[in-house]
Amino acid sequence: NTFDIVITTLSNDWGADAASKVDRYLELLKEYYRSGEPDCVPSVTSYTEAIRAWGSNVDDPRAVVRAKALLDEMHELAREGADSVKPDRRTYLVYLQALSQSQLKDKASATRDVLASMKRNHITLDD
Repeated sequence: NTFDIVITTLSNDWGADAASKVDRYLELLKEYYRSGEPDCVPSVTSYTEAIRAWGSNVDDPRAVVRAKALLDEMHELAREGADSVKPDRRTYLVYLQALSQSQLKDKASATRDVLASMKRNHITLDD
């Protein structure tokens, strides 16, 4: 959909404000979705690209925290019935890459949590 294209394009920008621009479009997409707009359904692509945009912002200490919040939001939306946004293998790989590049103090613990979540959701790194 159009939002996927815009969010993907913005996430490729990697400018200082790219992640916040991505957030604005993601919020707009969610507003349309919640208002019942049939052509505006969040997708795994829009969220994965948003996670990538935040994860590439390694100078911002809140970046990986925001990326994790987006991953959690994907699970929440999927539980509400938006199957199109359920995290997939690529989503987790993008988040793990963000985590590895982050300035987070306890990366090992955070990585174990992500791997446990992948296991609960039947997603493997093998392919």
